[in-house]
Amino acid sequence: MWSGRRLALWGALGIAALTGWFLWRDLHLPQQAGVPADLPDVRVEQLDLQRRVGEQDWSIRTARAERSEGVARVVSLDLDIRGPGDRVTRIRAEKGRFEEENEDMTLWHVQGSLREKGRTTRWTAGEAFYDGKVREWCFPSGVNFQRETLRLTAQAGRLLPKGEIRLVGGVSARWVAPR
Repeated sequence: MWSGRRLALWGALGIAALTGWFLWRDLHLPQQAGVPADLPDVRVEQLDLQRRVGEQDWSIRTARAERSEGVARVVSLDLDIRGPGDRVTRIRAEKGRFEEENEDMTLWHVQGSLREKGRTTRWTAGEAFYDGKVREWCFPSGVNFQRETLRLTAQAGRLLPKGEIRLVGGVSARWVAPR
C-alpha cells in the first residue's frame, strides 16, 4: 500500500510546502505587524561626512539623516564646499533631500555664501536645487543675493559653477550705503 518511495515523496512535498508557507509569512510579516511602510532603511544622528567631488572638497554635517531607497533626507544641514582655487561655498538649510542616483539635492529654508578672490556674496532662498550633472544651484522660488553694497532680488535664479549669477523674473537691484 504505502511504499518507502511514496512516503519519501509525500514527506518531501510536505516539507517543501511548509518551508514555502514560512517564507511567504516572513516576507509579509512587516505589513501584518503594523510596521510603517515609510520607515527608513538607515537613520543616523550627528553625521559628519567629507567627500571629494571633482575639484571640490565637500564637508557635510547634519543633525539627522535618514536613507531609504536611494534617497537621503536630512535635518539641519551645514555644507561647506572648498575649491577650486580659493573658492569657499557655505550653505545652511533647515532640511534637505539628496538623490543618490543622479546626485541631485533639494534644500529648504537656505542661507549661503560664496567667497572667492577676497569677496563674499551671500544669498538666501526658500528652496535651492543642486543639479549634480551640471553642478549648478537653481533657486526656483525666489532668491536674494548681497555683495558689499549691492542687493539683488529675483523670482528665480541660478548660481553657475564658475560663480556667475543669473536671475530671471522681477529682478530688482538696490545699492545700500556703506556703514
